[in-house]
Amino acid sequence: MGSNNSGGLNIDKPLLILVVGNPGSGKSFFARQFSESYKFFYIDTGRYESELEGLGKSNPEISKLAKKLTSATYEQALKSFKHIIFEGYFGSKSEREIILNKAVKAGFGVLTVWVQTDNATTEERAMNRDRRRADDKNSLDLSEDEFVTMLNSFEKPVATKENSIVVSGKHDFKSQSVMVLRKIANIYMKEAQIPNTNSKKRFGL
Repeated sequence: MGSNNSGGLNIDKPLLILVVGNPGSGKSFFARQFSESYKFFYIDTGRYESELEGLGKSNPEISKLAKKLTSATYEQALKSFKHIIFEGYFGSKSEREIILNKAVKAGFGVLTVWVQTDNATTEERAMNRDRRRADDKNSLDLSEDEFVTMLNSFEKPVATKENSIVVSGKHDFKSQSVMVLRKIANIYMKEAQIPNTNSKKRFGL
C-alpha cells in the first residue's frame, strides 16, 4: 500500500482520527503519542483556549474565539491532504458530525476514538492538573460545576452512527495503539472490498 506520510502510517488515503472524551479521560495522552508515532498533524483544541486564557478559568467569549481559530486550523489541515488527529471534548454528536463530514467531503477516511475512563479517575485528573506534564499543559482549570456539566452533557459515540472505537484511558499507549491500528486496518480493508459505495455510507456517517 502507498503512504502519504513519509515514515508514518502506510495507507492509501489520508485519515482523520477524532479523539473525544471527558476532561481527564486521557485524550491528550493518546493523541499526542499517536501523532508522534505515526506522523499525524495534531490539532489540540485546548491549546488555543489555554494560551488565550493564560490557563485561567474559561471565558465564553475567549472560548468562542478559540473555537474559530481551531476550526480555521482544521480547514487548512484538510487542504494538506495528510493524516490528522483532532483531539478535544466534542461532547455533542452534531458537533462531531460536522467535523467528520468535512473530512469525508475532502476525501479522508474517518475514525472516532472515544477515550473512556471511570468518573472518579477523570475527576481526580481534571481537578489536579500538573503543568509540568506534556498532556496537562494546555488544560484549563475547571470548577467542579463545570466538570460535572461536561460529564453529564457528553453524548457517547454510537458505533452504528459513527465509525468509532473505545479505548481505555487507563491503559498504556502500546495497548491503545494496537486496538486503534487494528480498527484502521479494518476500515481500509472494507473500503477496498466495496469500491463503489458512497464514502459517507462507508464510514458510518
